[in-house]
Amino acid sequence: MKGIEKITIQNFKAFREAETFSPKGKHLLVYGPNGSGKSSLYFSIYTLLQSESKPLPKIKKYFDRTDKENLLNVHEPWNKSSFIKLILTDNKRKPYTLSKTGLTPTAARDRKVLGEMNLASEFVSHRLLINFYNFRNSKEIDLYPVFDRDIFPFIFLDGKKVLFSDKIKEVELKGAAGVGTPTSNKFKNWVSQISDLDNELNKLISYIDRTATNFLHLNFGKDDLKIVLKLNKGFSYRRTGKTNNYELLSPFIKLSIEKKLSNGKFKAIDRPQSFLNEGKLTAIALSIRFTLLDRRPTKPDLKILAFDDLLISLDMENRMDVLRLIFKLYEKNYQLFFFTHDWGFYEEVKRFTEADTQKWTYLEFNEILENKKPSYKDGKTLMQQAKRYLEDHDYNACALSLRKIGETVVENFLEEKMNMVFDKKDFVTFGQKLNEAKNAIDKANYTRFQEMILENDFTDPVLSKISEQDFTAVMRDKTIDGKKKAKLIAIRRDLFKMVFSLNKDNMAALKVIDEVKKLKDRILNSGAHPHTTTIYRTEIEDGIKLMTRLEKVLSRVV
Repeated sequence: MKGIEKITIQNFKAFREAETFSPKGKHLLVYGPNGSGKSSLYFSIYTLLQSESKPLPKIKKYFDRTDKENLLNVHEPWNKSSFIKLILTDNKRKPYTLSKTGLTPTAARDRKVLGEMNLASEFVSHRLLINFYNFRNSKEIDLYPVFDRDIFPFIFLDGKKVLFSDKIKEVELKGAAGVGTPTSNKFKNWVSQISDLDNELNKLISYIDRTATNFLHLNFGKDDLKIVLKLNKGFSYRRTGKTNNYELLSPFIKLSIEKKLSNGKFKAIDRPQSFLNEGKLTAIALSIRFTLLDRRPTKPDLKILAFDDLLISLDMENRMDVLRLIFKLYEKNYQLFFFTHDWGFYEEVKRFTEADTQKWTYLEFNEILENKKPSYKDGKTLMQQAKRYLEDHDYNACALSLRKIGETVVENFLEEKMNMVFDKKDFVTFGQKLNEAKNAIDKANYTRFQEMILENDFTDPVLSKISEQDFTAVMRDKTIDGKKKAKLIAIRRDLFKMVFSLNKDNMAALKVIDEVKKLKDRILNSGAHPHTTTIYRTEIEDGIKLMTRLEKVLSRVV
């Protein structure tokens, strides 16, 4: 998969010392409580990409301690270097760096890939979705502020390689600089440009109005709703004092819905926020956002779809519906980033993706202690980490993970099933633990057999009849007491269970333990200690299968 190879952040928001994250083009799932640094990682990626199209003065504000918009870590000294460095999978030797000097490389032609990636990527936060419907019940929904901030900078005018935001800024600056009197050609040309801008906006709004409802029906199943998006009022202007300068006034983009009634007709509802629950409002907002993905000006191989606490307000059932939709439509073509402070949601996404963990990186952030730096760990299980090391051809690291897996599985077995407790202060080798497991299974076999002998009086002339022939004769003998017959049946059942089921499972466990001991001596010790032994891929692959079997057979030991 193509995307972000790694990103390094220093003295930016929650990050103090340089921290490097390496998704290696994989999808990324990040958990962290509020204030853990999770959202700082999201915002670092967002800020670097967004800066690709921002003027230098705007970028410098992020790194100027005296500017109220600065994004420097509050605990670091003024002269501490601050930067965000991004490396993409398509060229691992070419870093893109954002710092107080701007974005490097400085020439736009040298940032073509980054520029295309910025225009094609989408960052969706919970705050952004709320802006679609966070209006008082008495107010109509005006989406122009949402479009101005999060849509116009990424959408071209119809058939032209000019961004909406750039065209709006151009018209705005002309008016502010002076366009003459209302009778002058300069003024008339400017008004004509506003009219053209309205026409372009109408085309975009009409496109969304036509397609967003289809998206809502097809992907969210909300067949009883229609999204209605209209340009209620276009761009206008007003004169600044008695000058020939003019201020460009924002239009009004109205969002409303139509609700299907029991008779099949649709009823117009002007204020959806007073009628629909948050789940349906979120579905409408996402339908509009996802519809606009198809209008992005570029479709490069490298592009991101990032979500920061996207579905926090929805119940788990609705969250999973949206997740399934995202994976179905976008997993193949986008590098997906999920950031959440909800542990339940994090675990749900992990379970949803665990069948294909080689395509995912998991990070778990901890709460930041006072004046400390963010701390986090790899969220993958040891087995998932081992498979990732195998994929990366890091066989020594993979062998070390397998050793840890083996130690954990055996120690859990001894503690949970054999009631053995290890003193954490005492060092117990993996080999010793394997021997303890063998001894525990042997002891269990002996104990169970001994219990069978002691529990029953095999000198009894009836209870000693456990062979098939003798047992059949006893069962046919009407002179023998029924309770004795029932006791003999129970003994035969327990005996067969001990000899076959118990013996089969326990002996299988002993056999696998012996195989693990051989694997330990061959490669697992090499992974844990400096060694000249060459580790081969086939051995690692066999080791992964063996550790899976070890956990399985130990769980069956009686």
